[in-house]
Amino acid sequence: MKKFIVLIAMLLPFGAMATVPELNEIVDDYSSVDGVTVVNLTGEMLKAQAGAAAADANKYLEDIESLIILQSDTANLTKKISKQVDKALKGVNLESLVDIQAEKDNRVRVFANRDGETIADIVVYVTDGDEVALIMISGTLDESILGDMQSGINGISIG
Repeated sequence: MKKFIVLIAMLLPFGAMATVPELNEIVDDYSSVDGVTVVNLTGEMLKAQAGAAAADANKYLEDIESLIILQSDTANLTKKISKQVDKALKGVNLESLVDIQAEKDNRVRVFANRDGETIADIVVYVTDGDEVALIMISGTLDESILGDMQSGINGISIG
C-alpha cells in the first residue's frame, strides 16, 4: 500500500481542498485522529517544488491546485473510513475510470470529475486489508494525466 501511495505521489508530485465536499468532510473528520495521516499540499507548495521534480512530473505541477492524502493502517479506523468513503462515493458525480480488485480486501479505484478533455478532480481510493488510502487531486488537469496514471498502476503489484 505504501509503495502505491508513493508511486501516485511520484506521478503527480507534491498539492486547498478537492472540490468533492463529501470527501473533504471525511478528511476533516480524521485530520486530527491518532492512527490517521493526512497530508494536504497546496498548489503554491507544488509550484515551489517544481524545480526539484522530474521533467515528466513537472508538466502537471502548474495545473494542480491541491493534493490531499488520507491514510490509515489501524484496523478499526480503516473500517470506519472505508464505510464513509464508500457511502460518499455513491453520492457524488464522479466517473469511475479504474476498478482493480486483486483480493477481497485489496482494491484500487480511480475516479475523475471531467468536463470534456479537462479534469477538475481525480480521486484514488485504495483498500488493502487493514490499510486504506484516499488521494484527492484537484486542479485544471489535461486528460493525458490519466494515461500516465494508468501506466503507473499497470506497472505495480498491490498487496
